[in-house]
Amino acid sequence: MERLRKLRQLSFMELERFPKMSDEEIVTISGKKHKIIIWHDEVSPEEHRIVVAMYRPVLLAGYYVEADGFVVDTRGNKRNLTPDEISPFR
Repeated sequence: MERLRKLRQLSFMELERFPKMSDEEIVTISGKKHKIIIWHDEVSPEEHRIVVAMYRPVLLAGYYVEADGFVVDTRGNKRNLTPDEISPFR
């Protein structure tokens, strides 16, 4: 996801200022509208989790959710989320 790539370029100090949940943003991809929400929480005082979730409408008012993210620490180290860490957002 392009949004996730851009977020990975930010520092810990920039990311720690993000709200717990961003306002939803509607984007059009291949002619279909998708909702994007950025989630942010503190794993520990030294680590923050960032998740980008994209909600795509499917039949009968349901949604398919694609989510990915990373953890950043105070030294600027970043690691991908494990499947267990990302599952609550899907």
